[in-house]
Amino acid sequence: MSGFLSYSGRGALNARLATLCMYVKFDFTEDDLVDASKRFLGRQTNNHSSDWKNSLLSALAIGVLVFVLLRSDAVVRLFISLAVAGIIILVYPQVQRSGVESRLRRIAKELMPPPGPYTCEIEIRPAGLWLRQMNKQTIHEWPSLEAVEETADSVDLFTRDGGGVIVRNRAFASDEERSRFIALIKSHLIQSRS
Repeated sequence: MSGFLSYSGRGALNARLATLCMYVKFDFTEDDLVDASKRFLGRQTNNHSSDWKNSLLSALAIGVLVFVLLRSDAVVRLFISLAVAGIIILVYPQVQRSGVESRLRRIAKELMPPPGPYTCEIEIRPAGLWLRQMNKQTIHEWPSLEAVEETADSVDLFTRDGGGVIVRNRAFASDEERSRFIALIKSHLIQSRS
Protein backbone atom coordinates (compact mmCIF):
# COMPACT_ATOMS: atom_id res chain seq x y z
CA MET A 1 0.00 0.00 0.00
CA SER A 2 1.35 3.38 -0.87
CA GLY A 3 0.34 6.78 -2.07
CA PHE A 4 -0.62 10.19 -0.86
CA LEU A 5 -2.55 10.25 2.37
CA SER A 6 -6.15 11.19 2.22
CA TYR A 7 -7.34 13.77 4.71
CA SER A 8 -11.05 14.11 5.24
CA GLY A 9 -12.69 17.47 5.35
CA ARG A 10 -12.72 20.37 2.97
CA GLY A 11 -10.32 22.85 4.48
CA ALA A 12 -7.31 24.38 2.78
CA LEU A 13 -5.14 22.95 5.58
CA ASN A 14 -6.26 19.41 4.76
CA ALA A 15 -5.55 19.95 1.06
CA ARG A 16 -2.10 21.33 1.92
CA LEU A 17 -1.35 18.37 4.23
CA ALA A 18 -2.29 15.93 1.47
CA THR A 19 0.38 17.46 -0.80
CA LEU A 20 3.05 17.36 1.94
CA CYS A 21 2.51 13.76 3.06
CA MET A 22 2.98 10.36 1.51
CA TYR A 23 2.84 6.82 2.88
CA VAL A 24 4.60 3.68 1.58
CA LYS A 25 5.28 0.25 2.99
CA PHE A 26 7.06 -2.92 2.01
CA ASP A 27 8.10 -6.25 3.46
CA PHE A 28 11.79 -6.78 4.09
CA THR A 29 14.09 -9.71 4.69
CA GLU A 30 17.23 -10.45 6.64
CA ASP A 31 19.20 -9.83 3.42
CA ASP A 32 17.61 -6.37 3.12
CA LEU A 33 18.57 -5.55 6.71
CA VAL A 34 22.18 -6.68 6.20
CA ASP A 35 22.40 -4.73 2.93
CA ALA A 36 21.06 -1.58 4.59
CA SER A 37 23.56 -1.92 7.44
CA LYS A 38 26.42 -2.27 4.96
CA ARG A 39 25.27 0.87 3.15
CA PHE A 40 25.23 2.82 6.41
CA LEU A 41 28.68 1.53 7.35
CA GLY A 42 29.96 2.37 3.87
CA ARG A 43 29.13 6.04 4.34
CA GLN A 44 31.36 6.35 7.39
CA THR A 45 34.57 7.78 5.96
CA ASN A 46 36.71 6.85 8.96
CA ASN A 47 35.77 3.21 8.31
CA HIS A 48 37.64 3.11 4.99
CA SER A 49 40.83 4.74 6.25
CA SER A 50 40.83 2.43 9.26
CA ASP A 51 40.55 -0.65 7.00
CA TRP A 52 43.48 0.56 4.91
CA LYS A 53 45.63 1.22 8.00
CA ASN A 54 44.75 -2.18 9.49
CA SER A 55 45.63 -3.88 6.21
CA LEU A 56 49.03 -2.17 6.05
CA LEU A 57 49.81 -2.81 9.72
CA SER A 58 48.90 -6.49 9.40
CA ALA A 59 51.01 -6.85 6.27
CA LEU A 60 53.94 -5.11 7.91
CA ALA A 61 53.75 -7.17 11.12
CA ILE A 62 53.46 -10.51 9.33
CA GLY A 63 56.09 -9.52 6.75
CA VAL A 64 58.56 -8.70 9.54
CA LEU A 65 57.69 -11.91 11.35
CA VAL A 66 58.30 -13.98 8.19
CA PHE A 67 61.61 -12.15 7.62
CA VAL A 68 62.78 -12.89 11.18
CA LEU A 69 61.66 -16.53 11.24
CA LEU A 70 63.06 -17.63 7.86
CA ARG A 71 66.56 -19.13 7.87
CA SER A 72 68.04 -18.22 4.50
CA ASP A 73 69.82 -15.48 2.60
CA ALA A 74 68.64 -11.92 3.45
CA VAL A 75 67.59 -11.22 -0.14
CA VAL A 76 65.45 -14.37 -0.25
CA ARG A 77 63.91 -13.54 3.14
CA LEU A 78 63.18 -9.98 1.98
CA PHE A 79 61.58 -11.21 -1.25
CA ILE A 80 59.40 -13.78 0.54
CA SER A 81 58.43 -11.25 3.26
CA LEU A 82 57.39 -8.69 0.64
CA ALA A 83 55.40 -11.33 -1.25
CA VAL A 84 53.58 -12.38 1.93
CA ALA A 85 52.90 -8.73 2.81
CA GLY A 86 51.53 -8.11 -0.69
CA ILE A 87 49.22 -11.09 -0.46
CA ILE A 88 47.95 -9.88 2.91
CA ILE A 89 47.25 -6.42 1.51
CA LEU A 90 45.24 -8.02 -1.31
CA VAL A 91 43.35 -10.54 0.86
CA TYR A 92 42.73 -8.46 4.01
CA PRO A 93 39.86 -6.32 2.61
CA GLN A 94 37.93 -9.42 1.50
CA VAL A 95 38.47 -11.14 4.85
CA GLN A 96 37.40 -7.95 6.63
CA ARG A 97 34.21 -7.62 4.52
CA SER A 98 33.38 -11.26 5.11
CA GLY A 99 33.79 -10.81 8.87
CA VAL A 100 31.61 -7.70 8.89
CA GLU A 101 28.93 -9.45 6.84
CA SER A 102 28.86 -12.48 9.14
CA ARG A 103 28.55 -10.23 12.22
CA LEU A 104 25.75 -8.25 10.57
CA ARG A 105 23.93 -11.48 9.67
CA ARG A 106 24.21 -12.71 13.26
CA ILE A 107 22.77 -9.42 14.54
CA ALA A 108 19.99 -9.52 11.91
CA LYS A 109 19.03 -13.04 13.00
CA GLU A 110 18.79 -11.83 16.60
CA LEU A 111 16.66 -8.83 15.60
CA MET A 112 14.40 -10.80 13.28
CA PRO A 113 13.23 -13.93 15.07
CA PRO A 114 10.85 -16.08 13.05
CA PRO A 115 8.14 -15.96 11.94
CA GLY A 116 8.08 -13.01 9.54
CA PRO A 117 7.02 -11.16 7.53
CA TYR A 118 8.71 -7.95 8.59
CA THR A 119 7.06 -4.80 7.35
CA CYS A 120 8.60 -1.35 7.05
CA GLU A 121 6.18 1.59 6.92
CA ILE A 122 7.39 5.05 5.94
CA GLU A 123 5.41 8.23 5.95
CA ILE A 124 6.57 11.64 4.81
CA ARG A 125 5.12 14.10 7.29
CA PRO A 126 5.54 17.86 7.70
CA ALA A 127 7.59 17.26 10.88
CA GLY A 128 9.87 14.61 9.39
CA LEU A 129 10.19 11.12 8.07
CA TRP A 130 8.17 8.65 10.17
CA LEU A 131 9.21 5.03 10.19
CA ARG A 132 7.73 1.91 11.79
CA GLN A 133 9.33 -1.50 11.67
CA MET A 134 9.71 -4.42 14.07
CA ASN A 135 7.37 -2.85 16.66
CA LYS A 136 9.33 0.43 16.82
CA GLN A 137 8.46 3.89 15.58
CA THR A 138 11.00 6.59 14.75
CA ILE A 139 10.73 10.11 13.39
CA HIS A 140 13.74 11.54 11.61
CA GLU A 141 13.14 15.29 11.70
CA TRP A 142 14.02 17.00 8.42
CA PRO A 143 17.15 18.78 9.71
CA SER A 144 18.58 15.39 10.77
CA LEU A 145 18.49 14.03 7.20
CA GLU A 146 21.73 14.54 5.32
CA ALA A 147 21.35 12.96 1.89
CA VAL A 148 18.96 11.29 -0.54
CA GLU A 149 20.49 8.82 -2.98
CA GLU A 150 18.67 7.03 -5.76
CA THR A 151 19.97 3.53 -6.51
CA ALA A 152 18.78 0.87 -8.92
CA ASP A 153 16.86 -0.97 -6.19
CA SER A 154 16.01 1.70 -3.62
CA VAL A 155 15.83 5.26 -2.40
CA ASP A 156 18.45 5.69 0.33
CA LEU A 157 17.91 8.35 2.98
CA PHE A 158 20.93 9.00 5.21
CA THR A 159 20.91 10.82 8.53
CA ARG A 160 23.65 12.97 10.00
CA ASP A 161 24.25 10.43 12.79
CA GLY A 162 25.19 7.62 10.38
CA GLY A 163 21.80 5.90 10.19
CA GLY A 164 18.95 6.27 7.80
CA VAL A 165 16.25 4.49 5.86
CA ILE A 166 16.55 2.32 2.76
CA VAL A 167 13.20 2.42 0.92
CA ARG A 168 13.10 -0.53 -1.46
CA ASN A 169 11.56 -0.02 -4.90
CA ARG A 170 8.89 -2.60 -4.07
CA ALA A 171 7.37 0.03 -1.76
CA PHE A 172 6.21 1.96 -4.82
CA ALA A 173 3.36 1.00 -7.12
CA SER A 174 5.03 2.75 -10.08
CA ASP A 175 8.08 4.72 -11.20
CA GLU A 176 5.95 7.87 -11.06
CA GLU A 177 5.11 7.21 -7.42
CA ARG A 178 8.81 6.69 -6.65
CA SER A 179 9.60 9.99 -8.38
CA ARG A 180 6.90 11.80 -6.35
CA PHE A 181 8.35 10.30 -3.15
CA ILE A 182 11.85 11.54 -4.00
CA ALA A 183 10.59 14.99 -5.04
CA LEU A 184 8.60 15.31 -1.82
CA ILE A 185 11.59 14.30 0.32
CA LYS A 186 13.84 16.78 -1.48
CA SER A 187 11.21 19.52 -1.12
CA HIS A 188 11.06 18.98 2.66
CA LEU A 189 14.85 18.95 2.89
CA ILE A 190 15.13 22.23 1.01
CA GLN A 191 12.49 23.82 3.24
CA SER A 192 14.24 22.58 6.41
CA ARG A 193 17.54 24.14 5.32
CA SER A 194 16.18 27.55 4.37
